[in-house]
Amino acid sequence: MRTAIELGDIAARFGLELHGDGSRLIEGVATLAHAGPGQLGFLANPRYRGHLASTRAGAVVIAAGDLDAAAPGTGLLVAANPYVAFARIAGLFERQAPVVPGIHASAVVATSAEVAASASI
Repeated sequence: MRTAIELGDIAARFGLELHGDGSRLIEGVATLAHAGPGQLGFLANPRYRGHLASTRAGAVVIAAGDLDAAAPGTGLLVAANPYVAFARIAGLFERQAPVVPGIHASAVVATSAEVAASASI
């Protein structure tokens, strides 16, 4: 199941200033160069400021001083430290593999060990 979060909810949760459509759905994160319309990117290094105008990202986390460089229609989240804000937001989209109970064939377990049926080794 894919997680989609409204941009306005992300802004409120992390105390960021929102510019743009707060109802835009964000489904993941990516770099400015590789992000698509449902993804959030970030600009922390001025060396990549040129990517801001051409990114396909649905939204970008930026510093206030970079507002003028963004492409029209791109959702913007303004943060004092865009890198830290992006890292925190990225945690919302972390996908973990489901835990499957059992002992993997490559695992080494002592014959005297007692392993719960719900354990995953």
